[in-house]
Formats: sequence, structure tokens, C-alpha cells
Amino acid sequence: MFFIAIWALAIGVLRIVAAIRLRRKISGEVWMALSGIASVVFAFLLLLRPAVGALAIVWAIGWYALLMGGMLVMLSLELRGLRRQGYQAPLTEPPTRWAA
Repeated sequence: MFFIAIWALAIGVLRIVAAIRLRRKISGEVWMALSGIASVVFAFLLLLRPAVGALAIVWAIGWYALLMGGMLVMLSLELRGLRRQGYQAPLTEPPTRWAA
């Protein structure tokens, strides 16, 4: 958690510095500065309560795994439907073990 917090802090500070330096050259630098401030706040919260941050990451990984699993199940059903409709994948030559 401390590595993530240090990374977020570094990114946040760099975004704030970049927004200040680019304020005359680009528009929307306020959003860059706000994203930097949000990263800094996130880093400090993570440094203050690393256990809560670890639990949040575990939950995020769990939801990611559930969503990806559901999408892969839907893909498998779609491919199964294609096969039932008579689709066959194009045949290719098997790779040779020793390419010349």
C-alpha cells in the first residue's frame, strides 16, 4: 500500500506542477491540477489508513474478476451459438517445430 501511496503522491505532485507550467499554453489545465490534487489526497488517505486501502483493492479485484468472468461466459455462449449455426474456423497448417 505504501508503494501505491508514494506513486499516487508523485503523480499528483507532477500533475500539479505540469498544470502550473502549462497554464498559459493549454486550456483545461484546471482539470489537470484537480486530478493532481485528487491523487495527493488519495495518497494521504492511503498513508493514514493502509488497511482500508488494501481492503478496497481486494474488493476492486473481486468485482473485476466477477465482471470478466461474466463477460467470458457470455462470449462462450456467443461462440457456441455460432458453431451451432454451422460456422467453422478456417483451417491453418500446424506450426512446424523447427522453422527453416
